[in-house]
Amino acid sequence: MGREARCVGRWKGGSGEVKALLESHDLILRESLKRTFPIAGLKNVRVVGDDLIFASGGEEIALALGADTAARWAKKIATPPPTLKEKIPFTNAYTAHGTTLTGLAPTRIRSPFSR
Repeated sequence: MGREARCVGRWKGGSGEVKALLESHDLILRESLKRTFPIAGLKNVRVVGDDLIFASGGEEIALALGADTAARWAKKIATPPPTLKEKIPFTNAYTAHGTTLTGLAPTRIRSPFSR
């Protein structure tokens, strides 16, 4: 689940009320400006006053989110989502112990992230 805000957006050639959705991999704008920006493609992300400002595809967009929200969104954009390896607490040396169906012979299961 991402973050959502209604705000005034400004872009080259226009401005208007937008619904902004900050998801794991995309920043989606709806209503006055209908665009989806991949987070990996956002450049020059910064907070100026109450605005979150970013560039994508040679175009600069400003979202008047308020200073606190703009700062939180800028931090989230700058921080990539964790990888599956980071989410699962395996290390290369981690092993799990189990038993066979008969319960007699122990088996070892290696971490899928071991090489």
